[in-house]
Amino acid sequence: GANTVINGEGKDETFAIKSALITKTADGEDAVIITYEFTRLTGDADNFGNATESAVYQNGAELDVLDTSDFTDETADKYLNKYNNYYSDIKPGYSIEITRAYLLRNTTDDVVVEVEEDDIFSVDLSISRTFSF
Repeated sequence: GANTVINGEGKDETFAIKSALITKTADGEDAVIITYEFTRLTGDADNFGNATESAVYQNGAELDVLDTSDFTDETADKYLNKYNNYYSDIKPGYSIEITRAYLLRNTTDDVVVEVEEDDIFSVDLSISRTFSF
C-alpha cells in the first residue's frame, strides 16, 4: 500500500524509504521531500550519506538535490529539519531520520527513490520505492 515502508538490511545497517511529500521551493518550483531512516547495527559509528548511495528519478532521469536554502524558512523548518542528519554519525543500536529535497520535473509522473548500500566489500544491497501523486 501507499503507506508501506520499504526496508533494506545490510550487514552493518538497515535503511528505509519512509515517505514523500510534494511542496514548493521559494521560487515556486515543484519539489519532493523524501524521508529516509538509517539504523546502525554493528561496527563503528557511521552516517547515511557515507554508508549509502541514494537517488531519485522521474521518467528514468535523476532529479537534482535541493538545499534547505532553496526553500522559505517556514518550509525548511517544517519539512527539512532533518536535512543535516544526512551526515550525522550514529552508533550501533540507534536510528535516525533524514529528509532530502529534490527538484521535480512535474507533479504527474511517478517518483522512484533508490537507496543502495555503499560497501565495496560486499554485494550491493539496494531498495527502491515508487511514489505516485
